[in-house]
Amino acid sequence: MESLLDGVINEGVSAKVARMGAREATDPIVAMVLTRVAEQEEGHAELARRVILWGVREDSSVLPALRAALRASERTRASGDPDDLVASGRVGKAARSELVGEARDEARRLVASMRGA
Repeated sequence: MESLLDGVINEGVSAKVARMGAREATDPIVAMVLTRVAEQEEGHAELARRVILWGVREDSSVLPALRAALRASERTRASGDPDDLVASGRVGKAARSELVGEARDEARRLVASMRGA
């Protein structure tokens, strides 16, 4: 479950937030740093996806637990940063909530694709 929740969702959200922050940052150094952070977080999320796929191939009985963890994650609210720091590479609450939703959708598609793999 940790690979799904912390890896696919949280690392995925971190990558999306860093990418968005890099696009919005007015300081080129901040944008460069956030781009690097995004690349690293994307790598972590991809590793988590591969771990989940491997785990399900090894033992598909974990699928119900993955689905339950995903449903439970949807009941939690996304935390966000102040909306007034966008130019500094900070992503506001509304945008962060949208990114959390995207990461959860990606996790949902991943789990749905594993029909008893």
